[in-house]
Amino acid sequence: MSTSAISSANPPLQVLLKSKQDLLALQGDLSSGSLSAAQKDFGSFQQDALTLFQGPNAPTGTQTDLQALQDALGSGDLDGARNALAAFQNDLQNSALGHKHHHHHHHQTAVNAYQAQEQAAKV
Repeated sequence: MSTSAISSANPPLQVLLKSKQDLLALQGDLSSGSLSAAQKDFGSFQQDALTLFQGPNAPTGTQTDLQALQDALGSGDLDGARNALAAFQNDLQNSALGHKHHHHHHHQTAVNAYQAQEQAAKV
């Protein structure tokens, strides 16, 4: 079995790490007021994180938040984009905190790993 077969069969950690990098870049772009860079990084995030935040196993509220973020970036509304990003991060955190005892949720591993990455980044 080749390395690519292994990584494609088990993408969550890779997807998670790349998505986290995209999200941090997006957050930096919004903080500095760089709309074009934010739009580019959001596009990367959407592509990388599509499997994590789409469908029935997506953390509650995140799809709406991402749509609001996309709309705000599309219309050049930096404040709206910042608010949507904050709401997205808040919903991710609430989802991770609210579902810790429900091990049957498929997105839970991704959300918990995402939260662990976020905590590690703050240290």
